[in-house]
Amino acid sequence: MDASNEAMQQQYPEAEEDNLKSALNAKDNEIENLLQSFKNTKTTFKRRISEERAKTRNRMSCAVVRTTLDEAEGKGTQMQMDALEGDSEEAPRRTSQNCAQPRSQSVFTPSSSAQIPVSGGALRSSRETSQVSVALAEAAELRKKVWQLEAKSAKAEARTESMRVQAAALMEGSSNKGKDGMAEQLAVLEAETALLRDEAEAHQKVVQARKAELADRELQVEMLYLELEKARAALKEAREEQLAERSECDAKLACLAEELSIARIGMNRHRGTMAEAGVDEELKQTKKALQATEEQLHVHLSELEVQAAQVSYLKSELAKSMASLKDLQAAGSVRDEARQRLNQSSDAQNSMLSESEPKLAAAQVGHRRSEVGHWLASDGRSEVGRRLAREGG
Repeated sequence: MDASNEAMQQQYPEAEEDNLKSALNAKDNEIENLLQSFKNTKTTFKRRISEERAKTRNRMSCAVVRTTLDEAEGKGTQMQMDALEGDSEEAPRRTSQNCAQPRSQSVFTPSSSAQIPVSGGALRSSRETSQVSVALAEAAELRKKVWQLEAKSAKAEARTESMRVQAAALMEGSSNKGKDGMAEQLAVLEAETALLRDEAEAHQKVVQARKAELADRELQVEMLYLELEKARAALKEAREEQLAERSECDAKLACLAEELSIARIGMNRHRGTMAEAGVDEELKQTKKALQATEEQLHVHLSELEVQAAQVSYLKSELAKSMASLKDLQAAGSVRDEARQRLNQSSDAQNSMLSESEPKLAAAQVGHRRSEVGHWLASDGRSEVGRRLAREGG
């Protein structure tokens, strides 16, 4: 039986070698497919990691905005207390009652400072965060103005009250002329007090409107944070899937390596018979092909490392681009102000030109008539020429 097998192997060495080559080629193709799948999975994972980092940066910027608002509210309260210090008891009491409502209606509460993300990319999130920070700064400024106006109004009321008492004391023992002067002073003080009250009420209405707008912005930010939580859950699932795929790829690679080693052992066993058939050169070529395949695997691995380095470089470039984008936004606001001023100056120039154009046209027509009249007078047609010259003059 062994003799017959040896005879068959000597008779059909080429067929067996072709089968081995086809098996090796199939294994090489399967290894290439697994490497490509691993490469795609790694790229997807890195992209999701970059998105998650961008959303985390946006969340941190929102937290900074919240801290800034809390600090601004604390400073505004301290400024209000400093402005009211030294007045009578009645005026500070009224001022504190008027200011109690804005302080108690703070937009960002500690319960709303939980973790929240932005969906749709990092640029839109940074734009929303900048809008929220601008609105918060405007609200803090308005609160400060309202507190200052309320303090002025309280001082004016206290001063009016004291002047009223002094006027009553003076009017008791003074003449009608002195009474009239004090009455005029009291009227002026009451008018000033009324103006201050109206201005404080107007600023208070603006502050309330800004607070409503900030509440809407906070609701939007909370929705974005919820979307970030969903994205995190999706990223976690993707990581689990990637780990499962990676373990599966590792298992397949181990199986392929084992099969390759078995195939090499089989080739070594049949080496003697194939040497007799004159296929040693082809075996060497097969071995070279296997070595080339291993080298390609190493090359693919090195390419993966290079791509990882490129991804890290692109991340740093993206951070620089974000910083330059913020600078460009600041420069854009300055450019818009300059453009507005230029448009105003051009409108003034256009109005001046439109006023001077009819006068210039009339002067040109008169000059032209005068020239034609002189030419006709010199040509012998004196009557028409004199008339045109007179009209042109």
